[in-house]
Amino acid sequence: MKHPRIAYGMIGVPVVKYLKFFIGCIACFFLLGCDKFGQRFGDKECSLEFNNNAEYEVVVYSPLLGFLKNYDPIYPDTILPLEKPDEVFNVDGRKWKYLCYSCRRPLSDIYSSCKTDTLSFFIFSADTLNTYCWDSVRTKYKVVQRYDVTLSDIYVNDFPTFPPTEEMRNIKMWPPYGTYDENGHRVKP
Repeated sequence: MKHPRIAYGMIGVPVVKYLKFFIGCIACFFLLGCDKFGQRFGDKECSLEFNNNAEYEVVVYSPLLGFLKNYDPIYPDTILPLEKPDEVFNVDGRKWKYLCYSCRRPLSDIYSSCKTDTLSFFIFSADTLNTYCWDSVRTKYKVVQRYDVTLSDIYVNDFPTFPPTEEMRNIKMWPPYGTYDENGHRVKP
């Protein structure tokens, strides 16, 4: 028996079901067209996978990862910005994460727009950033690791890893390769 207040379509199915299906299709269309949706699911043109093999959480920052601001350091300037960066990525210990950019452009376009062949990735311990104010982190350069990578470094190594792997030994970095063991702890000299 059909309910008197529900509108029915041509095949006897309530119009409400058609409406829900139609709204669902529209929502999917907008989601798939959204830049953030594409970035979140690893569009290779605009994201890098970062592997954290350390036992602790790290925070990754690079001018490459967001909109460049006037105060962002561009290689060979490797000082930290005066203001704490907003676009950083927390990566839990023994996990990986896509580092997403604020735009959908190939990496080569991002490098060329920075007018440099090298960009820096700064890696911090999450505990350090939670313990110290940004001014102290910046002035005392409390960076766990910094990679100065060229576009070809990214293509050859596929993605950055902390601590650096054997394959990354030829990338410019500070402190130098071999400073950390495979768990992210400093090796005693």
